[in-house]
Amino acid sequence: QAGAAIDKEAASGACGPIMRARFAGRQPGPGILVLGHLDTVHPIGTIDGPLKLRIEGDRLFGPGVLDMKGGLVVMIAALQALHAQRALDDRNITVFLTADEELPGEPATTSRAAFIEAGQRADAALCFESGISMDGGDYASAARRGATDWRLEVEGVAAHSSGVFRADIGDGAIFEISRTDEFFLLGDECLAKLGLTLHESEDLLG
Repeated sequence: QAGAAIDKEAASGACGPIMRARFAGRQPGPGILVLGHLDTVHPIGTIDGPLKLRIEGDRLFGPGVLDMKGGLVVMIAALQALHAQRALDDRNITVFLTADEELPGEPATTSRAAFIEAGQRADAALCFESGISMDGGDYASAARRGATDWRLEVEGVAAHSSGVFRADIGDGAIFEISRTDEFFLLGDECLAKLGLTLHESEDLLG
């Protein structure tokens, strides 16, 4: 209804296909990438359990309604409104909907190949993930920070645990990792004060 050419491509997982809609405008250049995902964090069968899909008045309740079926509705409505005003005639827009956002396949270079390629061709990207309500206000993200992965390895002097903190033994590797975590999370120059966040995926201690 909005004048796009639509195609599907098999995704890396078993959740469903990648769906793309392309608006080929008269304006030259890469254009805009519009993003969303079709899957949810809920396991298959959730909709048949206690979290059933239901409509109450003008509201829809159920698994994945917030993340991110609501965003997809807003996306489609916006594109339809722009199409009705002929505002898409000169715009190159690609809508990219993936089905494995919550649980991507490995390696990411393979499972995300089509997604990365679409991003490399775009001048800008707009993601329609839902915003949040907090402290009485509604918020949407206008930008995203980058991310980095790193690995911290600490080695201590091999000794019985009763010797930890002795001058000749030291504080021990486990304590040192804990102290590093505290510095990042609670220190005077902690990441939160710099507008950054930290997520530890795994600690191997011994």
